[in-house]
Amino acid sequence: MPYRNKSVFITSYKREKILLLLLKRLKDNLNYNQFNKLVILQNGSKKLIKLIKKIDNNIKVIETKYSDEYSKFSKVNNNVFLGFKKCFEYYNSEFVIHLEDDCLPSYDFLNFFNEIYLRYKEDKRFYAINSFSKEFRLKKKFSYSKFIYGIGKGWGITKKNWIFTKINLKNILSSNIKKYFDSYLEWKIKKKYYVIMPYRSRIIEIPTNGLNFKIKDKNKKFYKDWSKSFMKSKKYSIEKYKYEPTMEYYWRKDCLEYNFFNRKLVYCKSFFKKK
Repeated sequence: MPYRNKSVFITSYKREKILLLLLKRLKDNLNYNQFNKLVILQNGSKKLIKLIKKIDNNIKVIETKYSDEYSKFSKVNNNVFLGFKKCFEYYNSEFVIHLEDDCLPSYDFLNFFNEIYLRYKEDKRFYAINSFSKEFRLKKKFSYSKFIYGIGKGWGITKKNWIFTKINLKNILSSNIKKYFDSYLEWKIKKKYYVIMPYRSRIIEIPTNGLNFKIKDKNKKFYKDWSKSFMKSKKYSIEKYKYEPTMEYYWRKDCLEYNFFNRKLVYCKSFFKKK
């Protein structure tokens, strides 16, 4: 197998049909062959692994099982830690993307991450690339900007930022804090870094009555806007991604434009947040 310096891994638990749909969608991605692919499969089956290998025999699968002593937080956090550790330290990747099994990627999902990674990998304040949005102006399909925010819903980091991430993931695992990794990392990221968001969403989460979205949430305005924002066409012409310093973006009220004033504001607020 040829050496690839980028990886994408998927964490999965009891959503077989959606996982297979995600993998098929990912396989149609531009740049697919430039990435190592890994699935962290919790409580999977031999039948499911065969179906994964049928899609792409080069997809690696690591199975995990946990005793009842592990909380739901510990299971999720352990799977994420294992995926990043395997990709950075075994595959020797320079850049790694994490997807949850209920998030379908757009056609240019991997291409977007790859292009943005190459542009900002040397910037010390750059932490991660996210893939979600609920904005949907047609003329801004390939726009993106910098924000003071956390991570989730399909995100990627460089090997340089794995050091910071690894320390914090180890802390949350060893202390048995009842938080998911993204919530735990949020203020630590906001205090020091910026993340990049696309104007149009590069993933859509399928409501499955999982940790975040329920099936009934399909009818909520937030989800309808997210669905409009998602670049859902199976194939389309890709333009050059354009940075917009003051891009409109309303994912959440605390997702702030990356500028001097907001940086100082968030830094001061961080001292009043509970650890």
